[in-house]
Amino acid sequence: MIIKIFKRFYSITYLKNKPTKNIFIGYQNKDILKKIFKDSIFFDPTILTPFNFKILAHSVWIFFSNLFTEPKKLNFPISQFIFIYFLLAYIKVNKVRKITFLNHYDKIINSILPFLKDTKVYLLEHSLNLTSFKNSKATIFTNCFSLRNEKKEDSKVIELGSLKILYYLEKFNCWDICNEEYQRPKKKEIFYISTLSGYFWNYLKFFKYNSYNDLSNVDHFLNSIDPLKVIKDNNDLLKMRFLDNLMLLGIIKKLENQGYKISVISRNNSNMNKEILSKEKEFYQNNFKNLNFYEFSEEKKYKFLFKERDNVYLTDYSYFGFEALSINNKCLFFSNYLKNYFLKFFNANFTITNGRYSKVIEQIYKLENMSINDMKKFKQNLSKHYHIPITSPVTYKRFLDYLT
Repeated sequence: MIIKIFKRFYSITYLKNKPTKNIFIGYQNKDILKKIFKDSIFFDPTILTPFNFKILAHSVWIFFSNLFTEPKKLNFPISQFIFIYFLLAYIKVNKVRKITFLNHYDKIINSILPFLKDTKVYLLEHSLNLTSFKNSKATIFTNCFSLRNEKKEDSKVIELGSLKILYYLEKFNCWDICNEEYQRPKKKEIFYISTLSGYFWNYLKFFKYNSYNDLSNVDHFLNSIDPLKVIKDNNDLLKMRFLDNLMLLGIIKKLENQGYKISVISRNNSNMNKEILSKEKEFYQNNFKNLNFYEFSEEKKYKFLFKERDNVYLTDYSYFGFEALSINNKCLFFSNYLKNYFLKFFNANFTITNGRYSKVIEQIYKLENMSINDMKKFKQNLSKHYHIPITSPVTYKRFLDYLT
């Protein structure tokens, strides 16, 4: 706790007062939002807390003016009280009318709301939402695939989708691809969306799996592992995701043995972590023949997604996979382990929920022969249980209108 408080002090940054309509708090999608809202201001509880003497004076006033009249409003998390007081003072001094949170800072959001009568608070959802948005009181912009509220439709939910997809479709002026008919693939090829990052190498060691073993025989290894009965924390979640990855890689190896060309879209690139990228590339080259290994910058990655729409994409439950589905690309998701802990999310209508190779082949064949109308009907059926925003210029413009 003391360390957290110290970090908040360290984040204090002197800023001149400047009347502004909109501010952003957090780091997810920050780079894209800076391109869209060029003059906006970005804060972060651990990196940038606004400060000047006028803000300091107003933060003291906020505290003492409520201490005796409404003390319940001052029930802030101790580790966040510096950021919250200075943020509230900044909002007051600079007449901020809209705040958009880029991360799930639910304690901060719920702490500042009682003070904000004329300021709208939004949350830009970025995760796959395995547990829903129930802890946040802000108005939510949904991502490209998230569970609906089973009991009622929440008026504070606005369907948005992937902000990066919307931004790059607008930038490249290629909205029409979402409605274009598929062409018959020229060859049997699978685009595998890799999710191998640091956790994968950590759990290779934890489970004592030899990365040079033939993936065709990975079932023998997996049968020796007892899945966790309960997921207690993020480490447990990553253990099960590692096992999902291994099983899926074994299936992809069998697809290669049956004549499919395997192309891997890298999880990493040289601007992120060269060491992890090197490990990822070496792993795939050791396990697959004549591999296409695509390492893209962010912009080129989305260009590829917009261009290559006829072959099937295969992944575990990567966000990039759901982005592919959001523009009507043929994408097949897989979970044999983690789905047992999130049964509501991993619906068999869109996820292969067991390791049978025959089931995967069946679903690939079905996707390969899908028309664009078939895909739209498929997604319409899914939308009964999930928020699946329509990817269109209208959706993008509505988002801009909300925040400008």
